[in-house]
Amino acid sequence: MGISTVTYNSKAVRLSRELLQDIENGVFGPGSVLPSQIELAGRYQVSRDTVQRALSLLNDEGKVRRLSQGKTQVPMDFGRQESTSSDRTVRGNIAAVWAAEPDYHLVEMRKGIARYAAETGMDFKIFLSPGGHGKTIELLGTIENHSVDGIILLPYGHPDYVRAIRRLIDRAFPVVCIDRLVEGVQASCVHFDNASGMYEATQYLITRYSRPVYYVGHLLDHSTVIADYEGYRHAMADAGFAGEIAKYTCLGGTSDSDPRFWPLGQKWLGAKEGIDQFFNKAVFPASVMCVNDYVAQGIYETAASRNLKIGADISIAGFGDYPLSQFLSPMLTTVRTPMVRMGYDAAGLLDQTIQKKFEPPVQIYLPVELVVRESTGEPK
Repeated sequence: MGISTVTYNSKAVRLSRELLQDIENGVFGPGSVLPSQIELAGRYQVSRDTVQRALSLLNDEGKVRRLSQGKTQVPMDFGRQESTSSDRTVRGNIAAVWAAEPDYHLVEMRKGIARYAAETGMDFKIFLSPGGHGKTIELLGTIENHSVDGIILLPYGHPDYVRAIRRLIDRAFPVVCIDRLVEGVQASCVHFDNASGMYEATQYLITRYSRPVYYVGHLLDHSTVIADYEGYRHAMADAGFAGEIAKYTCLGGTSDSDPRFWPLGQKWLGAKEGIDQFFNKAVFPASVMCVNDYVAQGIYETAASRNLKIGADISIAGFGDYPLSQFLSPMLTTVRTPMVRMGYDAAGLLDQTIQKKFEPPVQIYLPVELVVRESTGEPK
C-alpha cells in the first residue's frame, strides 16, 4: 500500500518537498498565505491537480493549514522549534536580499545558497520584497541590526541602491552581488558569462541562415543587459553585419527593474515595445535573438496572433533555459545558465569575505551553454 501511494503521488511528493524547502528558507514566511493554486502551478511548472495533492500532503503533515475559500497558510509557529534548538552549532549567518517576485531564476539561486549554508553549518535567511524596491532599500540601511554576518544582494542600478551598497562597503560589511554589477561600486559579484553566451547563440543563428539577426531586449540600464547586447553586437560585427546592428536592434522602453513586470504573466510585457518594433521591421523569414526566455515567449504569442510560424517564418533563440523553454511549442533554443551554481558560488564567496580570506572586490563569471532545440528551425 505504501508503494502505491508514493507512486500515485510521485509528482505531488516532489512538489511538496520543494514547497516545504521554500517555506523553510523564508520564501513563504510564517503566517503568510500561499499564492493561489493556479499561481503555484505556473511557478513550479506543474498541473493544478499536482498542487492540490502536494498541499494536501503538507496539510496532513501539519506544515501548512487549510483556510476557507481554497486558501492555504503557513502556520505562525512554523520553524520556531527548529530555530531555537540548543543542540545545533551555527558557524555564521548569511542572508539573501532581493526585490523581486519569486520566479525560476531566483528560486534556483536560492537553492544554491541554501545548499552551501547546509553543507557548511551556516544559517540562511531571505529578505524578499515582491512589491517594489522601497523596503529593500530601507532594509539595506539597517541590515546590521538583523543578526546577519553578510548578504547576497540582487542589485539594481537605481541611485538609492548605489548609495546603500557604498555605505555597507565603507563600513566593511560583507556584500556579494549576484547576477549583475552596480556601476561605480566596488562590490564582489558572481554573474554569468552573458556576453559569450549571447555571442555564441547569435553566431549560431547567423551561420545557420546566412543572414543578420534581430535583437529584442530591455532598456540597457545595467551590466547584465549591456553584456547581452555587447555579445550580440560582436557576433554581428564578426559576421560582417556591423553596419546592420542599429537597424536590427529592437529595445523596449522599460527596464526589467520595473515592478510592474515582475509577475510571471507580465515578464515579457516590459519588452513589448521592442517586440512590436521587431514585427514592424522584419521581413520574414527572419532570425531573432531575445534577451531572455520570457521575451522569447512574447515573440511566440505575437507570432501566433499574426499567423507566423516559429521555426519557419521566425527562427528564434532565448537566454536562461527557464522551464517554459521546453513547454513552448516548438521548444525554444536557448542559452542555459547554471542558476543553482550561481547561488552556491555566491554563498561561498560571501563566506570567504566574512572570514577575510581575500580583499574584495572579486568577480566570478560562470560559463553558459547553448542548447539547440526546434525553434531555430531547419536550414534552407
